[in-house]
Amino acid sequence: GRLAGDRPIPSGVVLDAAQIVSSYVESFHEGLEEAYVFPRVRQAEPQLVRILLIQHDRGRHLTAGIAAAAGAGPGTVAARAALRADLDAFVRMYEPHEAWEDTVIYPALRAATAQRTLDELAERFAELENKQFGDHALRQILDRVGGVEQQLGIGDLAAFTPAAD
Repeated sequence: GRLAGDRPIPSGVVLDAAQIVSSYVESFHEGLEEAYVFPRVRQAEPQLVRILLIQHDRGRHLTAGIAAAAGAGPGTVAARAALRADLDAFVRMYEPHEAWEDTVIYPALRAATAQRTLDELAERFAELENKQFGDHALRQILDRVGGVEQQLGIGDLAAFTPAAD
C-alpha cells in the first residue's frame, strides 16, 4: 500500500527482505525441499510437486526483480507500481503455496518416510544450515525479519486483531 500512496518506505527495507528471501528461503529452504522432500512425495503427489517446482522458479524470478527494483531506489510512479505488482504476485502465490506444503506435502512426507529417516533428515538440514549460515543461523535470520517488520510497522501481532463489535 505504501508504494501506491505517499507514505515512504524505509530505505533498504524491501531490498533487505528480498535478500533474506533469496538467501534463506529460496536458496536454502527450497533447495532442501527440491533435493530431499519432493523426491519422496513425487509418486503420491506428482501434479502438486510439479506446480510447486514451477512456483519455486517463478518466485526466484520475482525476488530477483523485487531486489533489483528495490536496489534502484524509489524511482518513478511506474517503477513503484511495477515493484508493487511483483510484491503482490509474490504474496498471492506463496500464501497458498505454503499452505499446500503444510497440509499436503509434509503430511505425505511423514506418511512415506520412516521416523528414523525423518530424524536423520532433520539433523542433516540443521548441519547444512549451520554450514551455510553459521551457528544460530535461524535466530539471525529471524532477527533480520524482525528488523524488517519493525521498520515497516508490522512487528506487533496485536495490531492485526480486528476490533470487537
